[in-house]
Amino acid sequence: MTLKEAQSAYLNRVEEIHQLQSKTVRWVCLYNDDEAHVARHKMRYENDNVLFNIPIYPWHNNKQARMLFCYANGHVNVLNPYNLLKDKLRYEGFKKSGYNKSSQLMRVFVCDKKDYLVICSRNSQGFPYIKAVSLDSRTVHASMCAMGNIFVKEGTPYRWMLVPWELKAWIRPIILRNTGLGYPLEEYIRYKDLIEFEKWASKVSTPPMVSIS
Repeated sequence: MTLKEAQSAYLNRVEEIHQLQSKTVRWVCLYNDDEAHVARHKMRYENDNVLFNIPIYPWHNNKQARMLFCYANGHVNVLNPYNLLKDKLRYEGFKKSGYNKSSQLMRVFVCDKKDYLVICSRNSQGFPYIKAVSLDSRTVHASMCAMGNIFVKEGTPYRWMLVPWELKAWIRPIILRNTGLGYPLEEYIRYKDLIEFEKWASKVSTPPMVSIS
């Protein structure tokens, strides 16, 4: 699959979503304060304490969607945005505890549970590794404050990327089910294509995958 073919496959999902759903969006804001709380707003909310603004589109409000909190210690808390929107957070301005402050929150993603998380890490000698993780079978946690599960046990993650399931052919050689570092980055020939796709996908209007950093 070429880069253009990958973009075309992803756009098919975007078009299907546009036909089925309105473009109404709600913003879930994570605040970097002593309480590390979260609140829901009707618009993007900006102030010095806002760590992440997470757009939740109507198609994320179902049991197939996933929200990922990726931490510097290699843990990922997998949540369902549906659970966020159906509880008291549906009331405008309601605040609740938002994330775990025992490690740095590096990235937040919203995606389909069939998508993949690609993690680049360095070992103790500083050599880079890469692996892809399927989200479909991962435990979904109820609490936003949970540290989640260990995705990388020995190593330091430095890059997180979300890859749509339509591109599984690209990442099949690096899919790993355990907590290891994965495969030497220099041996993975599709890495530059993933970077280019990520840049392109971030510019697509109201994408089904949302990446926040």
